[in-house]
Amino acid sequence: MSTQQDSAAIKEKAISSVKWAGLSVILPRFISPLVTIIVGQRLAPEDFGIVGIAIALNTFADIIVGYNWGQAIIRSEENVNDVANISFWMMGILSIILYGIFWFLAPAVAAGYKNPFLVTVIRLISLTIIISATSLVPKALMEREFRYQHLFVVRTVSTTLTNIVILIWVFIAPSIWVIVAQPILIAVTQSFTSYYLTKWRPQIYWNWKQAKQIISFNSVIIFATFITWVLIYGDNLFAGALLGATQLGIYVLGWNLALIIPNIVSGSVGQVAYTTFSRFKDEQERVGLQFIHLQRLFSIILFPISAGIAIIAQPLAQIIYGENWGALPTVMMLLSLMTIFTFLWNLNELAFRAIGRPMLGVIAPILLIAYGAPALFMFGRDDVIAYSLTRTLIMVPFPFMVMVVTQYAFGISVLKQMQAIAWPFIITAMMFGLGYFCLQAFGPLTNVRHLPQVGLIIIICAAFYGLMMFIFQRPLMLQIRDMFMSNLKRRNAT
Repeated sequence: MSTQQDSAAIKEKAISSVKWAGLSVILPRFISPLVTIIVGQRLAPEDFGIVGIAIALNTFADIIVGYNWGQAIIRSEENVNDVANISFWMMGILSIILYGIFWFLAPAVAAGYKNPFLVTVIRLISLTIIISATSLVPKALMEREFRYQHLFVVRTVSTTLTNIVILIWVFIAPSIWVIVAQPILIAVTQSFTSYYLTKWRPQIYWNWKQAKQIISFNSVIIFATFITWVLIYGDNLFAGALLGATQLGIYVLGWNLALIIPNIVSGSVGQVAYTTFSRFKDEQERVGLQFIHLQRLFSIILFPISAGIAIIAQPLAQIIYGENWGALPTVMMLLSLMTIFTFLWNLNELAFRAIGRPMLGVIAPILLIAYGAPALFMFGRDDVIAYSLTRTLIMVPFPFMVMVVTQYAFGISVLKQMQAIAWPFIITAMMFGLGYFCLQAFGPLTNVRHLPQVGLIIIICAAFYGLMMFIFQRPLMLQIRDMFMSNLKRRNAT
């Protein structure tokens, strides 16, 4: 088959997979906001803070034994089964070692945060390190083969079953153990489901030459992922040290609520983007062109969603949680604005990894940490609103730093990158202004009776954004419509 035919076939698979990748992220998380809301109403902010610290440590372990090993499988062009077996045994051994380290470090961490209860929480949640390691290979094989239908089942079954158990539990006996059990239950059900849906089974196999190649590739990826971890989950540890468990709980819940939908959009696009970019890893120019086009389409969806959440964050949090969570409405609004300057540029990092240059993806984050950590320490101490505001402001230069690195990698000028997302950004800013005006016009929205007004604000802002995009970006909007209709016809035909 010719290169052009290969490209067309891969593109066809990618387009078809976006639907399933989206569903595999959207549907499992569709219930999660409701669960988060209900659990948040029945537990204290301090509970979320304690678990937030434990989960932040746990995600650090995921860097070493997590999805990065799956990326080596996705990129493999031959001896895939050998790579899968080597990765499985490496992850198994590393996960056991890491769990042992976390077991012995738990008392020291608890002492540092002056909360002895953290010892038990860390040791229990860290069990997911070992459990999750068992399912990474079958999930990576599904992703490599564009079998997102199976990934959809894995994630939907695990999240749905877990959320049902959590909802029953929180109503019968609300306690911190509800949110401690949640990641453990998800890991267990994902492991069982992934093996049920794949024929792959681990075999005793080892090859030092292949192992060294995998380790060499993953060592760079792990470092790049560690920097990302510092920005996202390491931030929780830093916030906990500066704010204490109660204010950290407010920050963690605000973060979770603000990032639910952007995470869904970013996850569904990112999964397929990396797999697609990897198929063309030897054609750097093609990866660059695909990247800039995908980023433009992504911005049309992500910008208004992030700004829309920021618009309704304060009234919605006030209506749902009342006064029990203090600064939560403002924290959620600020962190929603932060996502505008964050998630879109995840695609850059995926493109760098696909062409075998993952270290390019850490340049901007390292610079961000260098000036961001001192800023948070100086301006974000002892007040969760000040911390959230500082966290948002330090992200503003981040996209421009990433654009400079992208110009170096793909030869796409910063100006061209800015032009690709300019109209979605400008119209989103106008929409945010309109939404703020509507909030002021309606007055304080603080109880359930005001939900219709909140819904009306959403409709007004969405209609305004759609109209402005059709006026100023009509060809692009028509292209999106045609892509959607083409995919719909293809689905009906099958």
